[in-house]
Parts: sequence; structure tokens; C-alpha cells
Amino acid sequence: MPPPLGLFEENIALEFEYYHYEIEAIDVSESCLYVGASDSWVLKYMNESTDTKLRFSSRQRIAVTLGMKKPIENLIVSSALERCLVLCDQTLLVLNSNTLQTVSSNQSRLKGVSLFCLNENPKSNDPFELEVCAVRKKKFSLYIFKNDQFNLKKELSPTNSIPTAVAMDGNFLCAGMTTHYAIYNTETGGSQVIFGKESGKENSIVKRVGNEEFLVMGPGRLGVFVQASGASERPPLPWQDDVLSTCYSHPFVLALTPKSVLVFSITDYQLKEKLPIFNGKGVGNFDGIILAFSKRAVLQLSSIPWDKQVKALIDNERFEEAIDFAKNSYHSKLSKEQFDSELRRILVEVAFKHFINSDFDRAKDLFIEGAADARDVISIFPNLDIAHKSSFSTEDLRSARRALGSCDFLSQALVFLKDYLLHLKQHCIDSGAKQSIDTALILVFVQLDDLTSLVKLLNNSKFVADTSKCIPFLERKSKYVSGLLYWNAGYENEAFDIWMQNILDEYTDLLWPGFEFLVEKLSYINDMSVFWKNIGTFLKNMPETGLCILKSRCEISDLIEAPKLSLETAVDFLQQYPSLLLDFLEYVVFEKKSQTEKFHTQLGLLLADTLIKDENNGIVKEKFLNLLKNSKVIKHKVILGRIECTTLNIEKAIVYSRLNDFEKSFKILVTQLSQHDLAISLCISTDDKKSRENALYELLRTYLYTQADNVITDLFDKHARNLLSQYGHEFDVFKVLEILPSNWTLKDVQNLCVSGARSALSDSKKRSVERMLLEYQILRINDDLAKLQSEQFNIDRLFCKVCKRQIFSSGFARFPNGTICHVSCMIRKNICPVTGEVFSFKS
Repeated sequence: MPPPLGLFEENIALEFEYYHYEIEAIDVSESCLYVGASDSWVLKYMNESTDTKLRFSSRQRIAVTLGMKKPIENLIVSSALERCLVLCDQTLLVLNSNTLQTVSSNQSRLKGVSLFCLNENPKSNDPFELEVCAVRKKKFSLYIFKNDQFNLKKELSPTNSIPTAVAMDGNFLCAGMTTHYAIYNTETGGSQVIFGKESGKENSIVKRVGNEEFLVMGPGRLGVFVQASGASERPPLPWQDDVLSTCYSHPFVLALTPKSVLVFSITDYQLKEKLPIFNGKGVGNFDGIILAFSKRAVLQLSSIPWDKQVKALIDNERFEEAIDFAKNSYHSKLSKEQFDSELRRILVEVAFKHFINSDFDRAKDLFIEGAADARDVISIFPNLDIAHKSSFSTEDLRSARRALGSCDFLSQALVFLKDYLLHLKQHCIDSGAKQSIDTALILVFVQLDDLTSLVKLLNNSKFVADTSKCIPFLERKSKYVSGLLYWNAGYENEAFDIWMQNILDEYTDLLWPGFEFLVEKLSYINDMSVFWKNIGTFLKNMPETGLCILKSRCEISDLIEAPKLSLETAVDFLQQYPSLLLDFLEYVVFEKKSQTEKFHTQLGLLLADTLIKDENNGIVKEKFLNLLKNSKVIKHKVILGRIECTTLNIEKAIVYSRLNDFEKSFKILVTQLSQHDLAISLCISTDDKKSRENALYELLRTYLYTQADNVITDLFDKHARNLLSQYGHEFDVFKVLEILPSNWTLKDVQNLCVSGARSALSDSKKRSVERMLLEYQILRINDDLAKLQSEQFNIDRLFCKVCKRQIFSSGFARFPNGTICHVSCMIRKNICPVTGEVFSFKS
């Protein structure tokens, strides 16, 4: 058990000068000491001291005797009433507290009283009345003392046991009996036995310590805290010795024994101090003044200032006791803000002691609880170079830094600092030192060589570190992490300078995540000047990666804050990179499905130039043909101007067909290339029926009138017959019959005629159906009109609802909602002039 510390200091407040009398009871009121002595003497002493230490002298006193020749058993002074209640020889008397003269009134005296107490938490708010509980003839008599009169309010009859101690709080009365302790409800009359005791073996101790809470002498000489409900919510106090009296002064309980005053703490319920006293008789807390008295003297027990007590506990390395004491002490002279500030200072001081003792976990918790200035904690480590004047003493800092000279201590201390600073950062504790916290945290990660964790932190948290202090240390370890710090701090240009240098110099960095990292950063960077500065380097040295970045930049979602790159801007920038421009335009046209004429035409020209150089490039040829066939916005004349004088015959034929110059197109496809299927596909690929008919008609003419040898002529004749057989329904029969050769038989044009007849019949039926539908609609409209015109309705009073005048003529207007008005008052036929309702009239 640690040695006890001084919590109270003793001061002799009174040396009783009456050697043939003994002190029996005391009370204090307005700096006056009232003493009840043996032989029925009552004395009043004035305080002669000007400081907190009381000093009572016989030179300023009043002494009276009650003439009963019996000792004073108890006395209580009420300063508000200027009365002193005195119990002597089983008689409760009332004295004037100023003169100590007995108040002469028949109702100011109670006889047969063995004990009495005041209700320390009265229900009444009247300051000029007292609630008194007197034990008379084994009964609890409850009185209201007012106007120097005792008025009986209620009586409670306990069991056969005799009350020996009593205390009262509100509606509850706690009593020590000869055989047990019990709690009584004065409102309901109910009672509850707490526990029994050995009759005659121990004193009865009952003391109110709080709202509906009492302290009693329990079994085994334990001080037991009892609630009004009968339950105990605190551990007991190990009194051990015979206790004569007790009092409570937060956070201590003082128990008087014949030879000493025992001081217990209610924070850990252990004995803290033992003050000697000779022939002790009582101890009490008189409005914050603690007095103990013996037969011949009154001692003042003054609490040593709490800050000195805390310092003593800390100096003796009883850290947890110091914290508990500081938290649970009551300081009437300090405001809540002052107390909180002082408590935080103590917590930080104890945390520093734990740090020096290598108890880093506890140190971290206390630094956080005490809201320590993070810069003070960082200043313990001189190599972190934080410009801050520490609040720790110079000697404490020297002790800590001497400890940091040990490698083991230093490594553990750095881990402690990392965990502490991470807690501050992650919990957004704004101590006014964010930059110092972030700077120190980065330097600690570097010293611990834990850059992997630092990278995760930089990717997930915002830093405001001093980069001028951190970068020199980081660059020695990893250029990637250095750039990441720049990026986190908002210096995007500096970050890319380091990263690009890292790539171009082929610097080996084990933490480098690869090109994908740069692609992502450059794709979503906010500063477009940095983007344009670095994209060119990528396009020159890593074309595919650079092109990927451009594509990503053009696909940024509207939900992302980074500015989106337009396709036009990207295409204009790539003009200086023709090979990449081709790839990008293919991406824009074929993947993004852009319908911008500029992109289609430029892509067509680039593909044409590539094919002109290498006509055997099948991949490019396929892309070019696909573009020419399917693009609806490409400028075919421009493309034709580029390839007209080349040998790209198929491409020229397609362009001619898109320009509706089918004669030239089919001349190339049919007569030169024999691409009959392609010629037909070009005919039927157009959406317009008239254009499709013209294209097929021109192809038919090409087959019929192309001059060639007999073999070719026969082949064309065969293709012409197949064309009419498959697509006869697309032709104008009469137009085709005019150009057919005379050697064709009816069988050759049978399919054409049949399909033409079917088409004509179908068109006739469609027109007939349309005509009948129109006739039906006209009939329905006429029917609706007839119903409207033949509808009958009654009019009670014929007046205009617009001008409120009577209608005398037969001409008026009536709307479907029943509104009637003059024709001249009607604005429009389909709008009610009263309600504004719009009607739809069928024509």
C-alpha cells in the first residue's frame, strides 16, 4: 500500500478553558462557534482570525447555563431564525442564538426527547421554518418549528426496538435502532429494514450524505451507503475501528475514532489519511467548515489545496489516484471553465510522466483526453524541427530527450507519436495545429520507413503539411511519394514534374504503381495547364498511353468535377500527330458514334491517304469502305476529290453512288470489277423508295445497254433477269417495259408484271380503305354536330353571366359548362368568358 499523503492540515480553533467541564456538542453559524458542554452549559465564541484558519477566544464569548446539571446532548443553530435548538436532559429547548437566552413559550419546549435532527432537504421552501424529527417515547414525532412554536405534523411508530441515531432527507428518515437499521417514508408511513446489528456491540451511526442517500455503520464495522430505496450503489468503507462520528466533504468521508480521524476517498473507497486526536468525541461538516472536537479542544481540519494534493500524488507517481482525485474534487472557487482547464493541464502533465516511463498507450489516451496541444507533444522530438515553444518544463523535456537517446525507446516513441497524430487527424480534432500535425506525421512515417502506410494515408486524407520540410526527406526515399504529397497539398504541377522525371530518368522506385496511376491522374486533373503540359510528353514517348489519356479525358462524366475535354479540342491538338489522329478519329467515329461531319470527312481523307500509299492494307480498306457505306454526314465530294485520280475503284464507285451518280458507279462496279452483289447492295441500302427505284433502274439499264462481247452480254442479260425476278416489286412496270429488249418474252417479265399488278392492287386497296375511314370519320363528326344542335335545355332566367344584363334577343351563346352570355360578350368560341375553361370543338 503506498504511503498516505497529507490531505488535511490541523488547526486548533478552540482550547476549552473550563477544565471542570467537557465539550459535548458543537455547531457553527456565521463564523460563530456554539459549544454545548457538560453541566448544561451553552457557550458562544466569536472568530478572531482574519484568514481561513479559525481562532476562537474566551475574550469574545457568551456563556449561559440551563440549570439542569446535565450534559448538552446536541445543539443545532438556525441563522435564518436566529434560534438555537438544544437537547438537554431529554428536553428540547429553543435559545436565542445571539444572546443564548431561553425563548419563553409553552410551545417552544419539548419534553421526553431522546434524539432530534433537522430535515436537511425540507419539502417546504419557507426559509423561516424548520422540519424537526424528535424521538419521543420510542416514536418519531415530526414537527414544523415556526414562530418559536413546535407544531406536530405526524408521528411514526417503529417496532419495539429503540432509536439510537436518526437523520432525515425529504420524505425519508433513516434510523439506527438497537437491533437494526431502517428507512421510513414519512409521506406513506411505510418502512424498510436495511440490515440488523448486534445489540449493544456497536454504535449507531446515521449521516445524510446526499439526496436520499445516507451513510450508516454496517455489519463488520463497514461504512455502508444506503439509498432511500434500501439499495446500496457504492462500495462500503472499511472503517475497522470503533467509529464515534462521521461527516462527508466531497470527495472524502471523515470518520472519528477515540484516537484518530480517518479520511476515506469515495473515488476508490480506500483510507487516504489518519489524523491523530486525543479523546475525540465528534466530527462534522458545518457549511464547508470541518471541525473535530475532543473533551478539551476543537480542531479545524482544513483541506490542503487540491492542486498541491494532485502535485504530491504525481510526484509520488500515483498517477491514477491524482487523476481520480482531480476529477472528483469539488472546487467552489473555480468556474466550470477554470476547472476544466486545470483538469486538462493535470491530464497532460500525467500523460507526459507516462511517456517518460514508456507507458505509451496510457500517455496517448491522456494526451487526447487532456486536449493537449499537439505541438507540445511533437516538440518532445527535437529531430522533427517544429518551431514551437513547449509548455513542458525544461527539465521534463531534458528527461524525455535523454530517454529518446535509446534506440528502443525512440522506436517505440515514434510509433506512439504516429498513433497519437493519426487519432487527431482521423477524428478531425482541430487544435489549431493542423500543419504541424501533418508535417510531423509525414516525418514520423519517413523515420519509421513505413512509406506504404503513408501512401494509403495520402490517397485517403487531405494534408496541409509544410512541403518544404517534408519533400527533402521524402525524395531520398521515394519520388513517387514526394509527388503524391505535392498532389495532396494541391501542387499538381510540381507533382507531375517529379513523376515525369521519375519515368524519363528510369528511376527505380519500388512504390511506383505503374503508368495506370499517371493515366488516371492526368485523365481527371483539374488544372488544364498541367494537362496540356504533360500530354505532349506522353504522346511523344508513350503514344498509346497518351492516346488513352485523351480518350479518358473526353469521356469524363458530368458527375466528376474535372473539366471535360471536347472532341474538337482533342482533334485539333492531334493534328501534329497524324498517326495518332487517325486512331483517335476511328475511336470518335466508330466507337463514340459521333455524327460530326468534320470528323467523318477528316477520317475518310486520312484513310484514303493511307490506302493510296498501300492499297493492300486490308484492315484500312475495310474501315474505309465501312465509313463510305454507312456514314450519313461525310462529304463525299471531298473524298471523291482525293481518290478520283487513283486506282481505288470500289471506293470511287461507292462515293459515286452516294452522290447519286449511279451511271458512273455501276460502270465501275459492273463493267470493270464485276461486283454485282455490291452494286445491288448499294441500290437497296438507301432508305428513300424513289432513290432506291432510280438506283435499281439505272443498274438495269447498265445491264441491258452495256456494249460487250457475246459472253459478257449473255452474263449481263442473266443478271438483268435475276434483278427483275428478285426486286421486281421495286420497279415502275411501265417504265421498265419501255426499255426491255424486243427479244424478251412474256415469260421473262412474268414476275415483274405479277409483282407490279400486286403492288397496284395493294395501292388501290389502301386508297379504298383510307377513303372509307375518312367517310366514317365525316359521318361521326356530323352525328356529333347533330347531337349538339338538337340538344334541348331549360332556361329559368335568360341573362348574361358576363355583363349581368337580361338577354332580350333570340341570339345568345351557350357553352358546354352551361354558361350563357351575349354573343357580343363572348371573346372566343372555345373559351368560357366566365371561368376561362378551354373547350375543344370538333370540326
